[in-house]
Amino acid sequence: MQHRLKFLATLLTTLFFLACNSAADRKAEEKKIMDSIMTKHEKVMGDEEKLMENKMVIDSLIKTAKFDAADSAVKKTELRAQSKKLTDADEAMDNWMHGFDPNNAKHQGDAKLKYLQEQSQLMNKIDAQITEAVKSSTQFLAKPKK
Repeated sequence: MQHRLKFLATLLTTLFFLACNSAADRKAEEKKIMDSIMTKHEKVMGDEEKLMENKMVIDSLIKTAKFDAADSAVKKTELRAQSKKLTDADEAMDNWMHGFDPNNAKHQGDAKLKYLQEQSQLMNKIDAQITEAVKSSTQFLAKPKK
């Protein structure tokens, strides 16, 4: 009987330490992912400045630019497409910022880790979307005007 009690006590102690280590590992992983999200967020916010600058120029061109009659429809279509890319990228970032809530009570334990992993992937997609929109619009604006 005493042998069983020792075994049970040892088993419970081992499980307790494993659970504590698992929680500590999860917290470390949460912090690592959160740091990655915030680093990406700061980069994207820096890119937003160029995005808004390009959008203002393109929107101004849509309203004021004079094109040859033959080119007018094509040029305005290109300008609108660039404007839409920029708007969509900006809205994706705004929506993410308004929805991001890592401290929500429903995000605890493994659910929080999963939530942060999903948000990290989403932030990577938004970063790629903004980078592409800025690159595309910058190249478009750099094209020689006819």
